Parts: sequence; C-alpha cells; structure tokens
Amino acid sequence: MRWISDKLETWQARIASGLAMLVTFAAVLGASKDWSPQWPAIAAFVLAVLAWLTTNLKGVGNPHPHDIRLFQDFQNLVKPAERTFLDTQDFAALFRRDSWSGIRTIYSDWDGPRYAFTHARLQSSWSEVRKQIDVFCALVVATTQPARNMDFQTVRTARDVGELSAETRQEAKAMNEAAAELVRRLDAFENKARRVLKI
Repeated sequence: MRWISDKLETWQARIASGLAMLVTFAAVLGASKDWSPQWPAIAAFVLAVLAWLTTNLKGVGNPHPHDIRLFQDFQNLVKPAERTFLDTQDFAALFRRDSWSGIRTIYSDWDGPRYAFTHARLQSSWSEVRKQIDVFCALVVATTQPARNMDFQTVRTARDVGELSAETRQEAKAMNEAAAELVRRLDAFENKARRVLKI
C-alpha cells in the first residue's frame, strides 16, 4: 500500500486518475435513454474518485519542512530570557548588549527568501514582527551608545549629568514602547506558528 501511495503522488498519476474518474463517470451515466444503475461502473467510479482524492489531497494541511526549520531557528535565536528582557527592561537604565542578541541577529542577517515562510498567513504575521524588529533596532542604534567596555549600552549622553534629561527620557520611552509592541507581535506570531505548524 505504501508503494501505491507513493506512486500516486506523481503528476502522471494525477492526470491518469483524473481521466479515469471522467471515463468511469461517463460509464455510470450511460448513453441510453432507459438508464439504470450499472453497479460495476459505479464501483469503478468510486474507486477512481478515491484515487483522484489521494493524488491531489495527500499532504494537504501538513506544514512545510522549511517553515518548521525556520520557526525552530527563530526559537533558538530568541530565547524566553530575551523575551522577558524586552518585556521588563526600562531602557532608561543601563542594559547588556547580549540581552537582545537574537533580535539583533534577525535585524542584521535575516533577509531574503530563505527567511520567509511559505505559509501565507504565517508569513503575514512574521512580516509584522520583522517590521517591529526594524523599528526597535533602529531606535537602539540611533539613541544608545556603548558603555563599560562595550558590554553594555545606555541612552545616557554628555547632556545627562545626574538625572536624565527630558530628551533622553523621551528616547527611552520610545524604546520601551517599541519593545512592548515587539513582544505583543512576537506572542501573536508564535501562537499562530504553533497552530499552523502543529507544534
């Protein structure tokens, strides 16, 4: 049965099963006016329909291996600790550069068809995540600078002597809001991915 199932996946088998279905359907209808059920023809038609369904529907609804691998790569990059950091960090304070390394890798390296999902709705959700990653990372790049031997980043500048200036607080607030929105989109994407990919 496995051999038959494998053979039915070829395009030749799909054409043959479709033609067989049409021929047996014509045989079931018959050409005479005094038509009566021809059970052998009906049985052949049913078998032809089943073969056609097998060739065309086998694998429908199964997640694409590329999508599964890409989602696993995403999970390996953006660990729960990084999600927690994005959700809880006040960017007015000093923060470690490696706290958002997964997001930074996606921002700098994940580009092109290799990093796109084949499933349309999943790709649509991922596109929303990518847009927000770009927003967040652009803010970090534009408004922070290295601190403590490059291991940390800070929004503090020379203007921030003692307390943070109003401008710096506004920049930190923008990063906090961007990070919160990114977490929201990450959650929505991951929930959809688990449903689509049946994980």
